[in-house]
Amino acid sequence: MTHLEQNLAEYIVPLNMNGLQGRMLRVPAHGRKKRDILLIYGHHATLERSAKLVNELAKYGSVTVPDLPGFGGMESLYKLHDKPTLNRLADYTASFIKLRYRRRRLTIVGVGFGFVIITRMLQRYPDLVKKIDFAVSLGGFAHYDDFSFNNRQQAYYRRLTRVYSWRLPAFVLKHTVLPTQILEKMYKTDVTNDKLRKLGAELLPGEPADDVIAWTDNDLRTHMLTISAMLSVDNCITPINLPVWHAPLASQQYLNKHIVDQHLRIAFKGLHSAALPPARKKNRRHPAKPAPISLSPALRRALARPSRTK
Repeated sequence: MTHLEQNLAEYIVPLNMNGLQGRMLRVPAHGRKKRDILLIYGHHATLERSAKLVNELAKYGSVTVPDLPGFGGMESLYKLHDKPTLNRLADYTASFIKLRYRRRRLTIVGVGFGFVIITRMLQRYPDLVKKIDFAVSLGGFAHYDDFSFNNRQQAYYRRLTRVYSWRLPAFVLKHTVLPTQILEKMYKTDVTNDKLRKLGAELLPGEPADDVIAWTDNDLRTHMLTISAMLSVDNCITPINLPVWHAPLASQQYLNKHIVDQHLRIAFKGLHSAALPPARKKNRRHPAKPAPISLSPALRRALARPSRTK
């Protein structure tokens, strides 16, 4: 366990954005790196689950991770009688950048759905593009056709999750399937079952207890509505004049990686591969331990380059 993971509470500060209470993780750079890095975590994540990735990114600059409305324990937009649509989450992220960074440049990193939010934000606020050196997609995507589900499955999941974003169905689901005791029992009896963790990220490994916390801390209605949004997203309409480094995640078996690349090339000016080389075959007697963070050498070199300050 890293020093950051052991002392995570020291780096977490309160966050009050647009009348919503949440938290923010601020970690200084290791050494004298001047790059400012903003991390938008993925769908089934919290600040705690992001600690390993943050510790790795801090080798290249100071890292800031804000909670999103309805995620990580932050109050949901439903509290403001609003809905956590993709556009509203993009507006929230844009407001955070304008308040936090003002005249400073930054590198922006998105994991999974976090990168979908970043893409929509840059399309809605093109003035922010000039503040960003480059974007990093860790398991991001841009279009509903990136999913490997057939049309019938996709329509079913999209409608089902939208129904569970309604108040009464969400209440029933939360109090029948998702109480902490039931979740703990499910993970204890079948930790290898990936159904509840399907939208988790390879870069955010965690114990079953971490998944239980994520399910209980994240607002269920927000969780469901954003799944429905992912299954209908189209971020290929307005091209963004910004290069992007993209690394697919091995855990995302539900995405077609080749189609993802095609759509990201449409959405962004230039696509650079940050994929890891194929893993060597494991030795049965001495299996290699998986790397905790999957950042490719090419991406590490890009992050290590001096960042422009203006």
